[in-house]
Amino acid sequence: MGDSLDHRLTVRWNNFVTTTDSRCLITCGYPDYSFRVIDTDSARVRQVIYGHGDVVTCIARSETSLFADCYVVTGSNDCTVALWHWNGQQGFVAGEYNVPGETPSPRAILTGHEAAISALAVSAEHGLVLSGCEGMFILFARGPFGTCTPHATVILRCL
Repeated sequence: MGDSLDHRLTVRWNNFVTTTDSRCLITCGYPDYSFRVIDTDSARVRQVIYGHGDVVTCIARSETSLFADCYVVTGSNDCTVALWHWNGQQGFVAGEYNVPGETPSPRAILTGHEAAISALAVSAEHGLVLSGCEGMFILFARGPFGTCTPHATVILRCL
């Protein structure tokens, strides 16, 4: 998986997500505040993506479209959630214009948490992002993204 993961991070299931075709593993938890796309056939790093101000703590992806595109969401110790576009045909996290070689950029950055993000879920079909932080606080964002609605800790316990 390339470099060692950040020593402050406890490695968990939500530090890794595969693409639908299982050709890539997307990982987070690196001390340089990146997350990475790793080719599962060669175990080589295909892409290193930056967009957070602290260690990326969790990652999730949405269901895929007909063309294998999907959304990837990342949460960080910087208390933000970033929404990214995965180009399934080309196998990379896309930039603004979805062109190979372009610097990846988030489609949206969601704010509102006061602690490190510890859980994520995303649905492209429903236009939803759910994020949870330490202290059992959950935020709900519905597209167009940018505004988050806080919910009480009771909702998180019901999930």
